Amino acid sequence: MRSKSIPDQSVLHVDILRLARIKGIDKPFSFLTAHGFTDHVAKQYTTGRVQRPDLRDLLKLCRIFGCSLPDLFRLELAKGKSPAPGDPLAELVRPAEEHDLRELLRGLPLEEARKLGQELAAARKPH
Repeated sequence: MRSKSIPDQSVLHVDILRLARIKGIDKPFSFLTAHGFTDHVAKQYTTGRVQRPDLRDLLKLCRIFGCSLPDLFRLELAKGKSPAPGDPLAELVRPAEEHDLRELLRGLPLEEARKLGQELAAARKPH
């Protein structure tokens, strides 16, 4: 049942394209279909048109992107609004642009990219 209070005008998005940029995934639609999503569902997620995400889809998305549930979402506030102090959803208000890992790497000199690769590989090793 929907609340009959004053409409919030905030919109919660499942933001697959943001995750794909962060992870350096060039073709998010193909990535989703390669992981078992149908063309129809993959298109909904990659065009931002999913309105009622299936909980099983959210679980699968978390697993294939290696993220937690809140990472999937982006909260778009009404124009000119900011999160209220103490708003538990404030963490879902994301910056407009996330860094595209591949773009950042392309701009690095070869030696810096190599060193960064070594650091990332060392950070991923179990301690």
